Amino acid sequence: MEFTLNTLSNRLRKLVDIAVGQARQSECMYKLGALITRGKQIYSSRPNDNTRSQFLKEYRDASIHAEMNAVNEFINTTVRHRQNKFSFSSREKQEHYPL
Repeated sequence: MEFTLNTLSNRLRKLVDIAVGQARQSECMYKLGALITRGKQIYSSRPNDNTRSQFLKEYRDASIHAEMNAVNEFINTTVRHRQNKFSFSSREKQEHYPL
């Protein structure tokens, strides 16, 4: 089966449109967009980014991948937000979340 936009469902087509919109916001030469979804919920959508850390300033072509940008946004807005809603003692954390 050949992949074209016409073979996608309306829902997937909308998600592709959102990812393309994110890619258009990128300032990089190769523009990419990524989404994190579950069911009908979009948790994060971000483009790739050429922002560099202090370490990467010397590398001209370094960039942050769109999927890593989306993951970082998801962690900072959803995961950490949910963790702040619950208070665990350190013993409960060790029992439920072993390292």
